[in-house]
Amino acid sequence: MSDTTITDIDPAGDVLIICYKPTDDGDKVLGTLRISSKVLSLASPVFGAMLEPSKNLNDSQTNLESDVKRLKIQCESLDILVNVMNITHIQNQRIPATVTLIFLYDLATWCDTYQVAEALTPVINRWIEILWVPRPPIGHDQFAVDMEWMWIAKVFHK
Repeated sequence: MSDTTITDIDPAGDVLIICYKPTDDGDKVLGTLRISSKVLSLASPVFGAMLEPSKNLNDSQTNLESDVKRLKIQCESLDILVNVMNITHIQNQRIPATVTLIFLYDLATWCDTYQVAEALTPVINRWIEILWVPRPPIGHDQFAVDMEWMWIAKVFHK
């Protein structure tokens, strides 16, 4: 990992999540977050399984000297991972009041993969309420916008 900067979502956290994006030249590390394994396990059964001590999954490894577990997680945008972790760790002051439709769509895809949508429900409901308009803004393709909303509705059970 070339960048050693760690973003502390939970300064006392026992897990480092290394967020990476696959590229033609190999994996590009986007950032590293320190989080709580307990919070993450409660928020997502997928992460719960990755963090279970009895499992030896390829995406995780423990540094026995410090008892810090490392998870390598694929993500198109570090913003998605940071927002998910801030929401699940109740870091309300760090959660944006609103997001874009494209961000919400990408977040839905990530949440579907890691089964974390339910833990985000209160914030997602607020963002959807702010974003929802009966007609798309001028210059947007109605079909594309409808497809984005349908995916968001499916993932977040709306």
